[in-house]
Amino acid sequence: MHIVLRKLRRWLDGEPAPLPPVPPGTGQRIQTREQEAAKARILAQAHHRAGGRHDVGSAR
Repeated sequence: MHIVLRKLRRWLDGEPAPLPPVPPGTGQRIQTREQEAAKARILAQAHHRAGGRHDVGSAR
């Protein structure tokens, strides 16, 4: 019952609830996934700009 009262008091006071614990290494995995997605976007953009040609590097 005490826990319920504490949660109710936090909610009434407008305090954010504490975040649940995150497994170690999660931040690094998210960052790696975002980096890989950014690389894929850059490659797709270059491929699109090259008109579908595969030799993108020496187009200029």
